[in-house]
Amino acid sequence: MKKKIDVLIIGAGPTGLTLALALSRYGLTFRIIERASGPSVVSKAIGIQARSLELFARLGVADALMENAIKINQGNLYVNGAWQAKLDFTDLNTPFPFVTLLPQSETERILETRLKEDGHTVERETELTGFAQFPTFVTASIRKHDVTETVDASFIIGADGANSFVRRELGLPFSGKSFKESWALADIEVDWPLSSEEVHIFFSDHGVIESFPLQSNLFRITGNLTNGTVPTDHSAIEDFLKNRAKVPFTLKKVHWYSMFRVHNRIIEKFGHHRIYLIGDAAHINSPVGGQGMNTGIADAMNLAWKLWCVHRFKASFPLLDSYSVERREAARGILRSTNLATELLQINVPFLLPLQEKVIRNSLKITPLHHYVTNRIAQLNSNYQSSRLFVTQGNFPLLTPRPGEPMPYSEVVNPRTKKNELLLRRADRNFLLLLFLPREAGEQTLLPFKELAYSYPDLFETVSIHQELKDDGVVDQGGELARKFGIKQAGLYLIRPDGYIAYRQQGLKIQSFSRYLERLLYAR
Repeated sequence: MKKKIDVLIIGAGPTGLTLALALSRYGLTFRIIERASGPSVVSKAIGIQARSLELFARLGVADALMENAIKINQGNLYVNGAWQAKLDFTDLNTPFPFVTLLPQSETERILETRLKEDGHTVERETELTGFAQFPTFVTASIRKHDVTETVDASFIIGADGANSFVRRELGLPFSGKSFKESWALADIEVDWPLSSEEVHIFFSDHGVIESFPLQSNLFRITGNLTNGTVPTDHSAIEDFLKNRAKVPFTLKKVHWYSMFRVHNRIIEKFGHHRIYLIGDAAHINSPVGGQGMNTGIADAMNLAWKLWCVHRFKASFPLLDSYSVERREAARGILRSTNLATELLQINVPFLLPLQEKVIRNSLKITPLHHYVTNRIAQLNSNYQSSRLFVTQGNFPLLTPRPGEPMPYSEVVNPRTKKNELLLRRADRNFLLLLFLPREAGEQTLLPFKELAYSYPDLFETVSIHQELKDDGVVDQGGELARKFGIKQAGLYLIRPDGYIAYRQQGLKIQSFSRYLERLLYAR
């Protein structure tokens, strides 16, 4: 008799591997299959944003990724070869105030290596050929070479890319548009007087070109094809670079080149009973800003903890339905911003260049605008304000962290080591309950929360935040954290496993918090 597994993952790109790692930490049974015979050998997506590194830190792979990557602190913008402005990422409120550049092939290798360490392997040269949904499970047909196997799973997750078989079998329209202009892409070795630790974007009367360092003198360049002609040899790529960058250089070698069309597409609903789509299977967008892979990684982490709650606590399906609501809202926002950025980059009207130069030079000097752009690129300002899963009890000051927003970067003092530590690291797989305690708090204050924790074993990690040194919990030096979070005398914040604030309350009334957990898990 065949054994039913919890999850069957279709596709072993960065999104599918991220989901597999998360499910492994939650103890769910799963299989991950991939049509390709081996890992990707080309660089494809290269940008890992700060928000993704925060998520990868929870999976224990952020350090390995950064070890092999280039950290970008700054992006430079030029018009006709003259420097105009910079995008500075060092002020981002995150443990990772930079953009990380790493070839997708290397990202996949690191994620798959970690998955093997957890005791799981990707089943390669294996494809999904069909599936059928039933009230309590899904039956899938998978094929390796000429051998077909039937697999029963509680859920199927389609992480099988832009040409998703799962999406096509469900008959889901992939609505959106394709841009008229094609783009060229190449990995080149070049000597020029520009930093190999920064990104460079050039605007010119011939079009735009973007340059991203991969190694000391190896760069990924992309640019729009204004006349439709694809540069296909060393000489043509040299002219392509010369006409747009307008800086002195020596092109030493072209490693590979390609052409691609830009598409912005999204499905209407990411979940269909027991089948869910993540990453490029659900949405694709312009590569401008390096958002696509990172959006898929966030999809995987959002869905993983909800699958865990269904498996571990028998949570109801409205919790799983929230995956589609939240992630479609986030993906639509990213599609809109990358669509606008692509349209602006493709403006190629020579007499408008002086105006373009002034706008670029002056706009990024406006601090709030610069802050918005860098946080948008880093995906640190994404939120789920339209979801019903987020609740506030009590009155909080404006501009304090709200439910539906990512937990802000916060440090506290560990009373044992007397050193600062990152608060979010206190829970890397479950919820994090922050209890802001009054000065006179005793055991009786904490007892109701301990009893509630027994009712939901392993659901949340509790951190007591004291105003002075105690034997347990952490210390909020001078009450700075309480002020930052808008806590008046006592209160609590609940942080989800994907790092978003789920709930906040003034005071420590257990009844309000308990009712919220019931509503979250069981829609009561």
